[in-house]
Amino acid sequence: MSFRVTLAAILVIILTFPAVSCADVSVPLPDVGLGPFDGPQRAISLEDAMSLALKRNLDLKMARENISEQEANKTVASSAFLPSLDVAAGSGKYSGSISRASDLPSTRLRFDVNPAEAAFGSAAARAQVVAASSTAEAEENLVILSVAERFFELEKALAEMDIVNQSVAQTRELVQINEDLEKSGLGLESDTLQARAQASEAEQQLVEAQRRYAMVSLRLAEMLNLEPTTLFVPKDTDIRQVRWVDAGAKLDELVAKGLDSRAEVKQSAAEIASAKSMSKSAKWNAVLPRLGWESWLSGAAGSGLGWFFVGATILDHLGARSRGQIRKAQSQLLQAQLDDEAVREKVKMQIAEARNAAIASEAKISSAEAGLASAEEAYRISERRLKNGVGLTLEVLRAQEALARARTNLVAAIAGFNAAQARLAASVGVRLVGESSSPPASEAA
Repeated sequence: MSFRVTLAAILVIILTFPAVSCADVSVPLPDVGLGPFDGPQRAISLEDAMSLALKRNLDLKMARENISEQEANKTVASSAFLPSLDVAAGSGKYSGSISRASDLPSTRLRFDVNPAEAAFGSAAARAQVVAASSTAEAEENLVILSVAERFFELEKALAEMDIVNQSVAQTRELVQINEDLEKSGLGLESDTLQARAQASEAEQQLVEAQRRYAMVSLRLAEMLNLEPTTLFVPKDTDIRQVRWVDAGAKLDELVAKGLDSRAEVKQSAAEIASAKSMSKSAKWNAVLPRLGWESWLSGAAGSGLGWFFVGATILDHLGARSRGQIRKAQSQLLQAQLDDEAVREKVKMQIAEARNAAIASEAKISSAEAGLASAEEAYRISERRLKNGVGLTLEVLRAQEALARARTNLVAAIAGFNAAQARLAASVGVRLVGESSSPPASEAA
């Protein structure tokens, strides 16, 4: 069997079969200084970050304000059923047989309604309120997902900074070992110099890791609408797997849940309802007359005089305007229906992609664990050989690099798993806030 076929078979197994249930993995997050980037710190958990985002994020505030705008539009549309009270005053010069005007100023109570616009316009406005609420919900879910991803990046950056910090300590120890061997005549000066160069490089890598951590903290502060001087530190003592959704569930079940729960689907359904109402309004507005009632309470027309009236526009612009409005409303309805279909297809694709990513990310953790165990043993052996005078400095340096990579791979695998889980949960409409099934930090340690 060729390598290509074997690799394809492995990928099919990973992406098709449910994820293997195993104990969750965690990596300690010790207290590490930030060097030149250090400053006042603020401890934060994933739940804290999400809660702050719900209160402070500017995109969410704008989306919620859009709901208020649509509520106002609904009030305007509903006002078509309410009467109007007019008060007018004036003076004039009369000629001919009219000699005087009396009872000025005058007051008129008037009720004038277009039944089609009033009824269907109000229904469309109510649907737009639902659409705006769904839009705000979708924006909230997107913001919460972004906050979760940035929080996991924060944990990952802190763990990576600790890995580099360990590398610094190991290279310094290697320098000391080589200096001792050189003094005893068992080592070479070149080995000592090589170890010192490696230690210097590790220290530079530590500064860069500290910078990356500070940058990730800045991006999280931006998402939470907090001052850039805020330097976040995770409350948890380790980076561990977080689960919201069983990635091994059947794809059709996840898709059904997503189509039933996603705010984007609710929004497109509301847009269709609004477009249908506007289409009905355009059709009925072409045939229904306007209805009205008017009463003069005082003024030149006398007191208590009132009448009903019915008015209709026959062949408004030879009917061209009405036909154009009907066609426009029908086109908008078709666009809303097509958009709904596109939204549903997009949701299905997002769920399938997120599920595959979640399954693959969990498989990477097991591989990273095995790699770390091998790298730790290889480093232990190479260091022991060097201390006994039978190993090479280059051998230890390579083992140190391999160990740092293995540690980084495991941290990246856990952070990637958490991000993939968050995206899968968001894709099926699971609310991330308060929905995690992961154990508390005390149990996961």
